Amino acid sequence: MGTMGHVFVIYRPFRFLGWVATILFVAGLLLGLRYLYFVAIGEGKGHIQSVILTAILLLVSFYTLSLAILANLISVNRRLIEDVQVHLRELRHSKPR
Repeated sequence: MGTMGHVFVIYRPFRFLGWVATILFVAGLLLGLRYLYFVAIGEGKGHIQSVILTAILLLVSFYTLSLAILANLISVNRRLIEDVQVHLRELRHSKPR
C-alpha cells in the first residue's frame, strides 16, 4: 500500500494534494461557521480557539493547494524530460555508424 500511495503521489500529485487541501478547507470553513453560529446566538465569548483553529486550517489548506500546483508543474516537467530522453535515444540508435 505504501508503494502504491507513493507512486500515486508522484504521478498524480495535484489530485492527491488537492483532496488534502479540500478536506482542510472544508474543516476550517465548518469550524468558522460554528464560531459564527455561537456569535449569532450571543455566546461568542470563550470560543476564540475556534477562530484560531479556523485560521490555521485555512492557511494550511492554501499552502497545500500551492504545493499541489508546484508538484503538478514538476510532474509535467519530469514527463516532458522523459519524452525528450526517449526521443534522443531513438535518434542515437537510428544513426548509421
